[in-house]
Amino acid sequence: MMKNICLLVVLLLASISSMAQDDFRQGKYAEHGLNITPLLVQFAPFGGTEITTSIVAYQFQRIKNRRIFRTGVGFNLHSVDDDDFSDIHINLRMGFGKEHGLSPKWSFYKGLDFWFFAGNEKTPIGSVGNRFFNDTAAGIGLAPFVGLKFHISEKVNLGTETHFLFSYLMSHEELAFKVVPPVSLFLNVRFKR
Repeated sequence: MMKNICLLVVLLLASISSMAQDDFRQGKYAEHGLNITPLLVQFAPFGGTEITTSIVAYQFQRIKNRRIFRTGVGFNLHSVDDDDFSDIHINLRMGFGKEHGLSPKWSFYKGLDFWFFAGNEKTPIGSVGNRFFNDTAAGIGLAPFVGLKFHISEKVNLGTETHFLFSYLMSHEELAFKVVPPVSLFLNVRFKR
């Protein structure tokens, strides 16, 4: 009997706590985010190795009662010496998701993005020198994602996420799968709508 009462009290406190944690996440707001990983690397170099960052540089999210509609754009320009911009790679995404409060400062989100990408994806080979594998590709894809945010304040948070990109490479006429690990840090700012 005592175990049941203790369990009931713990569940009651947990449910009250979880309802209180989601208060600032309710309502309508817009969120703008920048990938700040390239900036951080300038201040804290990671052993001189090649740093792989997210394929999205800017993201915009419209959030209503924890439901997310989001877009993002990213690009890589590996060499500014080329006049024909043959080393550029562009990524566009649009998707939806849902945010869940974990604690007053932490939240978890998940969803699905639709992708379009085109250009020369220059992938580093190993960690020595400037050796790259060049692959010109254009494609479309679906990418389930999961992410984690730390809320510095009600309006500012830091986030990172993982994508599981299933794509069709139109230039190669083949299917591909790519995991984009959580190696990028986004600085997000929220505005009430």
